[in-house]
Amino acid sequence: MKNSFILFCFSVLGIILSGCAATSPEYYEELNEKERAALLHTARALALRGDAVPTHLRNAFVKLAPHERIVYDGNKRGKAAFRWEIYERKTQNSRLTQRDVNPYWVMVYAIGDLRDPAWKLSHANQDGVVNNDQQTPPQRQTPQRSRKIQQVRYKR
Repeated sequence: MKNSFILFCFSVLGIILSGCAATSPEYYEELNEKERAALLHTARALALRGDAVPTHLRNAFVKLAPHERIVYDGNKRGKAAFRWEIYERKTQNSRLTQRDVNPYWVMVYAIGDLRDPAWKLSHANQDGVVNNDQQTPPQRQTPQRSRKIQQVRYKR
């Protein structure tokens, strides 16, 4: 009986001690509000300096708040992404165009130590092609269709 009690005590002690040992930190230290605001300000300035925003959209860009995502992989380290989507203003009597549906977008990434990160910038050109890839993708060959395709027209 005494041996089984000692064995039980050692097994409970082993379970308690093995459950308390952590292999990695559960939480990382995040940026405070002042550091996060400085990161956002630098990302906005980079987009404006890098000519990522056309001149006719700059006023809207300055007033617009970005979609923000920060993923930490250490204390104040990780990846921050800021995305601005700018929709063009539709005039009263104009037809609906692709620019009205798909916004002009600007993405700014901060990678590494978020207090002094490495920066990456990408944006859409006015013709809708992504700026990072200078080569145009190969054109898809569409097969000849035997039947006539009807077009949809919008009322003015």
